[in-house]
Amino acid sequence: MTKEEKKDWQILYELGEQILNLKPWKVLWDSNLCYFKDKDTHEEYYFCTMGHNKEFRGVSVYTKEQFKSYYEIAFAKYPSLLMLNYQECVTCTYCEEEEVIPRNIEIINELGLNFKKDWISFEAFKKGYFPSAIDHEQVKMLNRVLPHYLELVKDYIKNKIHAEFNEGKLYTRTFNKESKEYENKIDELKPYKVTYSFHNLPFKMVQNIQKCRKRNYTLEVDFLNFLGIHIKEFEEDNGIVRCPVGKFIADHGGFIFYCQIDDIKKYKNKEEYVMNFFAELLKVFKEVGLPSKILVRDRETLSYINEIVEIIGCEVEISPKLFGIDHIYEAFNRNNGF
Repeated sequence: MTKEEKKDWQILYELGEQILNLKPWKVLWDSNLCYFKDKDTHEEYYFCTMGHNKEFRGVSVYTKEQFKSYYEIAFAKYPSLLMLNYQECVTCTYCEEEEVIPRNIEIINELGLNFKKDWISFEAFKKGYFPSAIDHEQVKMLNRVLPHYLELVKDYIKNKIHAEFNEGKLYTRTFNKESKEYENKIDELKPYKVTYSFHNLPFKMVQNIQKCRKRNYTLEVDFLNFLGIHIKEFEEDNGIVRCPVGKFIADHGGFIFYCQIDDIKKYKNKEEYVMNFFAELLKVFKEVGLPSKILVRDRETLSYINEIVEIIGCEVEISPKLFGIDHIYEAFNRNNGF
């Protein structure tokens, strides 16, 4: 750690202490969002305060691009094991020592910090990876934006503000060019539309699907979600641990037709990975028959199987929880991998 990095980390931990002393989670719920727009960079940030239910205290910081992950989580109740697939942000959390990731323990020791009860841990969430320590650029970003979060929270508490995400409101801090000062106010939350591309199947696969017989059963399909289980071979050289990806096809009653733990990086691209999965899905169609209904976990998965649904002429439903497949996830978790 260089002198500059050490100084920036010390500033960040001081900000973390200020947030802890303020205890924003006593007033704000995770649906009481705050927003800040930097007057110099024009970058936009969203803050989600966690801990009102006393389970997990801290604050998550989302860039404008990452904010779609908050939408994913806010409108669907995904199993806890799969939250890594929908969480993209940087967090400041308050926890027990055993909950702090190893790299953050090293940073805390290098800074000579001592925590008695509430350990402060800064973590980065990225799809396909386990939470990792933040890098220097993220440290500098938090040092820029967290002072504004503190101002928003102080004002929120003092003036008994109510800005509810579910009501389309958030508490904002933006720069007023006339007064040349930052101003806090309740504002409308702009609709955030997440779109996914339509994916076409090879003509040969379409023909093969059309030849399969139809049956009356519900099929669960999941192949884009990374598993929240540690497997040694998925660890990167830089110490950031990759999650393995699970490819599953199951009857809604719980019978598993196909199950595989894979590494998406061994494929040339995502399309090749998806086509490999579709080949397995076709095998199920040939052996078991075409379903009358397909359940998928999210809209991205739906975008990949839309054409299959049209060819089969079956119902399709988005279901954050999949009875048969989630049973496998839970089993993997209990066995710590396998």
